[in-house]
Amino acid sequence: MDSSAATFKSFFYDHPDGAILISRNGTILEINRAAEDLLGYSRKDLIGKRDIELIDFTKVEPAIFEMMVRSVFSGEHYTADLHAKKSDGTSLPIQLLVNRIRYQGEDILSFTIQDITMRSEVDAAMRESEERYRSLVDLSPFAIFIVVGEKIAYLNPAAVSLLRGENQHDIIGNPMSNYVLPEEHLNMTNCLEDREMATKRELVQTQFLDLNKNKVDVEALCLPIVYKGVPSTQVIGVDITERTFLEEELRQSQKLEAIGLLAGGVAHDFNNILTGIIGYAGLGHSVLEEDHRAFRFFKQIEEKSQEAAKLVHQLLAFSRKDILSFTKIDLNDIILSAADFLGRVLPEHIDYNTVPTIEPCTINADPVAIQQILTNLCVNAKDAMPEGGSVIITTDIVKLEENTINASFDFSPGYFVKLSVKDMGTGMDGKILEQMYDPFFTTKDIGQGSGLGLSMVYGLVKQHKGLIHCDSLVSEGTTFDVYFPYVDQVKPVTGFSEDPIKAERGRETILLVEDDIDVLTILQSILESSGYKVKMAKNGKVALDILSDGEEQIDLVITDLIMPEMSGTELYKRVEYLPNRPEFLYISGYARDSEIKGLQLSPDVEFMKKPFTATELNRRVRAVIDKSKKT
Repeated sequence: MDSSAATFKSFFYDHPDGAILISRNGTILEINRAAEDLLGYSRKDLIGKRDIELIDFTKVEPAIFEMMVRSVFSGEHYTADLHAKKSDGTSLPIQLLVNRIRYQGEDILSFTIQDITMRSEVDAAMRESEERYRSLVDLSPFAIFIVVGEKIAYLNPAAVSLLRGENQHDIIGNPMSNYVLPEEHLNMTNCLEDREMATKRELVQTQFLDLNKNKVDVEALCLPIVYKGVPSTQVIGVDITERTFLEEELRQSQKLEAIGLLAGGVAHDFNNILTGIIGYAGLGHSVLEEDHRAFRFFKQIEEKSQEAAKLVHQLLAFSRKDILSFTKIDLNDIILSAADFLGRVLPEHIDYNTVPTIEPCTINADPVAIQQILTNLCVNAKDAMPEGGSVIITTDIVKLEENTINASFDFSPGYFVKLSVKDMGTGMDGKILEQMYDPFFTTKDIGQGSGLGLSMVYGLVKQHKGLIHCDSLVSEGTTFDVYFPYVDQVKPVTGFSEDPIKAERGRETILLVEDDIDVLTILQSILESSGYKVKMAKNGKVALDILSDGEEQIDLVITDLIMPEMSGTELYKRVEYLPNRPEFLYISGYARDSEIKGLQLSPDVEFMKKPFTATELNRRVRAVIDKSKKT
């Protein structure tokens, strides 16, 4: 053996990789120690053999392997990941390098074998990890985009859904900026390019554009990622459009509540002042002949004060502090009986049509409040049609399983009576729609409106535990839908009675309880001028002492609801079980929620809203006293 052959054999046998030499006809010529160790064969088991399968053909097609061998003899070489078949029949993952070499005067195959068991396990683990990651991404409820450069390389089904798409192929390859609101482009570009900022994992609120060019509010997070070996950015987003809407509804509701508290407090004091003005004006013109030059001045004072009282009433309705008299009514009856009244409210160039459902629309409501809701919505419609048009009022009974109408209102699932007021007017844009319930917000010229109409409707609907929704398009008209909880029994009430009740004089004794001295004085003058004997108390405690003494029979107690030290309802509770307890008539221009709830629990409570005229007071006093005598 010459030195070169000895060197080859030493290199061959001691090589760390397994090596096998195979003749053209498949006879095994040589095998080194590393191959023996890998395959579990000895040299004597293999040398000269050609019927031993060293490749696991359950893992690869024999034809493919034979093609590879033929190609090598044609001058090529191959490297492939295969599985070797060991002596015990087990399979071993290997990397096989096949070359043609010259050996002992003929062309043969040289197999170089590397054990890649560890690498295969790592590859399998990586594939499993990638599959798990892809599964998590595909099933994730969060929208996930992978952006390479500026273009979308991948997006999951949630991202397709967020963009209102049908499949990924319509979106992949497009710039991310195509799906971001133009004014948000800079923020998104910074997110994609500034990888240092991205590692801070800061949530940002932005706005995307879906395939229909509609805005989608999104909370997004940008993270660096390597995608197919390329530094990329992973954008994770969640659609917060509904949450943003609910937050805005909550802010609007809180704003209205805050203004309502202020409005209610102002209304309380103002109503007391108006009660005095209206009372004195009424007394003034009552003692004058109609031809007296001062008579019409007193009448004007009274009429203008009544207009101011209506404004205060709107404030109270908006603040939801007005006391309502709830009873079961058919809304259809209210609408039909309102026809004449609204005919006077709406001008001749406005058509007024009612389309009530044939089913009774029974609700628990204050008839006068329903009139005010209907009137304000119709006036709003009238103002939207300066050139004329139609107002269509319809009713229906609907079932609501969830509150999709207005999130700022309390809601219980069930059946609702739906009142719709539709006009064909100028409509409102989005900016106006956002502010239309704000008190004192108006699109009219100065002096043309107070801006309290819709805010009053808003407050009254809330007091009725209802819902309100508005659909409006510029130049196409507006529809207000008001929903009232449906009840199944009805006591017919129209709420539009204007028939006067004849006032009678009296001789009974009345106890007046009022902490405002001006109001106390004017009420005393009105009642005494009608023949009543009047005793006065400046607060509930003084009244309690008078009633407890029992020295004189009191036929009626007229008491303010809210007073320092003792309220009107608390006074009633203190004397409720006294013998010969007189009837109570509550008066107030404003009431706390606790007082309102207490009154609503008692169907027989007699109550008057401040301010009122002398005539209204005398009528009510006479009616309450006469009612008590009959019982």
